[in-house]
Amino acid sequence: MELEHLKAQITKSTTQTEDRCHPSPNEKFVAQEIQIPDSEFFKVVCHTKKSTESVYMMVYRKLYNSSKFNHTFEEYTRGFGNVGVMQKEEFFIGLEKLHLLTERNPHELWIFMYPSGHLKEIRCENFVLGSQSEGYMVKTLNGCTEDSSILSQGIKFSTFNRYEDENPLQNKATKLGLGWWFDSRVKRSTLNDAIVLKILRKN
Repeated sequence: MELEHLKAQITKSTTQTEDRCHPSPNEKFVAQEIQIPDSEFFKVVCHTKKSTESVYMMVYRKLYNSSKFNHTFEEYTRGFGNVGVMQKEEFFIGLEKLHLLTERNPHELWIFMYPSGHLKEIRCENFVLGSQSEGYMVKTLNGCTEDSSILSQGIKFSTFNRYEDENPLQNKATKLGLGWWFDSRVKRSTLNDAIVLKILRKN
């Protein structure tokens, strides 16, 4: 089973665990290795906001009209891409890691989009991603600064080879060439834009 194989790959016991980003004194964006308890270390991009001393974890970065996100459900579960600080580097840390991070500790979600080249920023106070058995559903998404039509609570994750859309006759993952939490409000033009997702641990 794919998930069991993934867990077997990452399972290691250590005396200390760090499952959050730490402030960087000199750089705004920095690559760090973190560790979910009982797992091996993996790389993430951390963003330190000096004005508030908040440290965000970048979990997803897609460039405009990218063709690099048409992956299988299994690849989305593991994560893919080149996790780095350069703006041209595209990646996703993986559904399973994102689930474990947000299920274990409270997190905010920050959504950055660039419609027509202009930055649109949405902050949601509470975000939890469900497990694989729940279809990596958006279990909690509330307290958003504005309507987050790109992402909705209660929607499961879909790819071209595993489709969970509310309308099974429309395989949006195949049509759009990427995996996402599709519902009727998600538009092609929105998902073609550059998208960055960051999480902020609240404790």
